[in-house]
Amino acid sequence: MSTINQLVSIALQLQNDLKLSNHKFIAHQVALLYQCINQAGPQFSTKYKSRVEENFSALKETSNMSDEPRLPIELQAWLSDLTADIVSEALFSGRPMSQQTPEAPHLSDYINRVSSGNSLDELVPVQ
Repeated sequence: MSTINQLVSIALQLQNDLKLSNHKFIAHQVALLYQCINQAGPQFSTKYKSRVEENFSALKETSNMSDEPRLPIELQAWLSDLTADIVSEALFSGRPMSQQTPEAPHLSDYINRVSSGNSLDELVPVQ
């Protein structure tokens, strides 16, 4: 269970770090996420290992381009989707958020707001 907790923590941290203006260490964090995916067993490695491998080279290249690199929008969207799927699989039914109930987008918004550190007043579900 601690491996799953670590996987969720790293995924949520990456979601937060995508909001920063400097993505210098994102590739390092994704490498750590990749290790956690492998340690979490086949439930995660069969689904997410190849998704990380697809874009890791581009991530690494971008993060080495300057002193304060920023990921392109496409890589930010990819990483946001990847981490949201990992969190939903680890915490909920085992199906990615996009395949769950019609309320799934609201839950995804809620997870994003919680991970961004908003106050409790801001955590009321959006209707």
